[in-house]
Amino acid sequence: MRLINHISSNFAVAALVYTFAALPASADSQNPCPQANPAPAPVSLDFAFYKSSVEPIFLKARPGHARCYACHSEANRIFRLEKLPPDSAAWTEEQSRKNFQSAVHLVVPGNPGLSPLALHPLAPEAGGDAFHSGGRQFASQNDPDWRTLAEWVRGAREGAPSCVPQSAVRIYVTNSAADTIDVIDAATNKIVQVIRGIELPHGVNFSPDGTRVYVSNESESVLDVIDAQSLPKVRMPNRDGFIPFPRNPK
Repeated sequence: MRLINHISSNFAVAALVYTFAALPASADSQNPCPQANPAPAPVSLDFAFYKSSVEPIFLKARPGHARCYACHSEANRIFRLEKLPPDSAAWTEEQSRKNFQSAVHLVVPGNPGLSPLALHPLAPEAGGDAFHSGGRQFASQNDPDWRTLAEWVRGAREGAPSCVPQSAVRIYVTNSAADTIDVIDAATNKIVQVIRGIELPHGVNFSPDGTRVYVSNESESVLDVIDAQSLPKVRMPNRDGFIPFPRNPK
């Protein structure tokens, strides 16, 4: 972990670089993702994994959103889903293969960050497209369904153990003249999340296990505590959920 401070003529920026280790389910359940190499083998997209794990996402009713199926089963859609058979809650094998081919055309195998199928329904603050007529189906790249989709794009196969990233380096940049904190993926130099609602954020630090982010709020002289996974403010017992700290302590 290292702290970087930079003051420009227009705004102040404090950046903290932090490496988040993957949170293990158990010692035996993890399969580390292969390390990148100069000449990686081409990634193939597995139909069986798509059918069992990805396709059901398109039928899921997410709070505040219509199902993906509701729009994408209509004509003239770039991503086109087959109409379900009458009185059926699932597609036939032939229909699933047609859906698979439609999805494949919107994927860059091995790279979710360049795949329209993954980016279009993802919130802009999390690195997704600026507009999606179906709304922001995925608020974060930590959404379990988005992670499943990304895993398929990276080449996950049915029956094979899922790979678990061993670490992810994130750079937290506090925009002190505003009310945002940019979370940047150090591997791609792209903003993957924007934390909003903390006026005059300044210093930033983390809990030892990396699950909480602590941000000093100069506007209210409090310490805001944020869940690093889902990013809401964590409710604490003091001052309506925040930890107060003295301004200009002696």
